[in-house]
Amino acid sequence: MKYLTLIIAALLFANTSYAQTVISNQDANQYYQSCLTKTDPRITKPTQDIFCQCTASFMKKNMSVEDVQAMAKQDQTGRNALNKMLTQVYAPCMEFPVRDWVYQKCTQDAFQAGKQICSCMSDNMAKYVRERASQDLPTILANNPNLTDPMEAIVNSQSYEQAEKRIVLGCLQGEYK
Repeated sequence: MKYLTLIIAALLFANTSYAQTVISNQDANQYYQSCLTKTDPRITKPTQDIFCQCTASFMKKNMSVEDVQAMAKQDQTGRNALNKMLTQVYAPCMEFPVRDWVYQKCTQDAFQAGKQICSCMSDNMAKYVRERASQDLPTILANNPNLTDPMEAIVNSQSYEQAEKRIVLGCLQGEYK
């Protein structure tokens, strides 16, 4: 997912001056509405809605107005704020787009055994990402400090690929449901 466009959308509400550092419900809703306008062929519209709700919630919980404003800076402060957004806002929500992406990829693969296997794979890979993304992303960012698409980085990581092989085999052998 091209998260940079979502980050730019988040900056829309950061242009005004605030006395408080807490992101308001109105600002979180504005971010949510902007997030909904971004499309990604890897996920469905309902999943986009869930992802946007999730990221708006985590943005309100884990970010401040100053963090969002700092993301516009082209310096280390801006990169630090962006990394915070990626690790504390996007990572906890990545299970939803990953589930869609894995299912879509699986159902398009002629070698898969059917929708039951694809559901097993997508559900278990989403669970894996839910459990691991927040832990793996800081290391991925350390190795690639200019990262803007955390989903792509996660699904191309060695740990993800190893988990995917294990889960595919487990789904085929009936170990996972």
